[in-house]
Amino acid sequence: MRIQDLRNDPRVMRPTNPTLREIAKIWNVGVHHSATAQGDKFTFSNHWRNLGWLKGGYHEIILRDGTVQLIYPDNWVVNGIRGHNTNTYHICVVGNGSFTDAQMQALEQRCIAAITRFNLKTYNVLGHNEFRGAATSCPGMNMRALRERIDELMNQMNTSNPTGTDTSQFFHNIQRGDTLTSIARQHGTTVANLKAWNGLRDDRIIAGNRLIVRLGNPPKDAPAPNPPVTPPRVVRPTFVRGRTYRLLENMNIRTGAGTNFGIMPRASLTANARANTTGNNSTLRAGTSVTVQEVRSVGNDIWLRIPSGWIAGFHNNRQFVR
Repeated sequence: MRIQDLRNDPRVMRPTNPTLREIAKIWNVGVHHSATAQGDKFTFSNHWRNLGWLKGGYHEIILRDGTVQLIYPDNWVVNGIRGHNTNTYHICVVGNGSFTDAQMQALEQRCIAAITRFNLKTYNVLGHNEFRGAATSCPGMNMRALRERIDELMNQMNTSNPTGTDTSQFFHNIQRGDTLTSIARQHGTTVANLKAWNGLRDDRIIAGNRLIVRLGNPPKDAPAPNPPVTPPRVVRPTFVRGRTYRLLENMNIRTGAGTNFGIMPRASLTANARANTTGNNSTLRAGTSVTVQEVRSVGNDIWLRIPSGWIAGFHNNRQFVR
């Protein structure tokens, strides 16, 4: 994956006094598509100028060949999704519902990089149309499948067995006395790569944090991966009444505990639930927080009663709430 760092490029449109934010206030990664067949930062700038914007809509743009253009620093607020920009890091994939393998691999890698930098979870990676109040088909891809792939890759990276796939990544836990130069030398890369992969604008690093130190295939002398093993048995989660959880994907609110019950009428939802639906319906958005009032087992499934009705916490051996 090639990274083109344009964050200090004078050709990039930028306001004199940008709106800044604390990195700790970044709660989500917003995924977009450009809705164009081709394009890059510079061609999209003309559209943004026509809208009267002083800066663009994305922190990163992934081109058709998988090249990643870094546009704005992490702490800049950009114009990605009305009402959600202060707390969102925006990534755009060039295309209109059809994307190259190189783009999808780059998107997976860049989402993992953002999750690592901002201390997020996979369920914090949302498509534009999964944000509250966003009536759009963007990003034109299966976000559930993307989150599943990110989970798979992160599970691989959290073991000591590199998989050899093009999307493998490796981390370095920063120790007291480490510098970017020493870390780059230790892992056979460059300081410029470390800065680009981790969104760093200078050489300052903090002991206890974690850096991405490699993207792509492991070196040729890397140990061979262990032989495949039988996937572990799915563990049935435990939910506790009175606790608050987050939805891992969009979820219908039903009138009872089970898929044989109908969808709860929108008029019967609480005001808070209506504010967090995907549209004029009874479907809660991924990432919505819900407080459990009752837990009920239906066969091997687990259903949760929330103030507006019932949702599936665990269904067909899949967990939907965490």
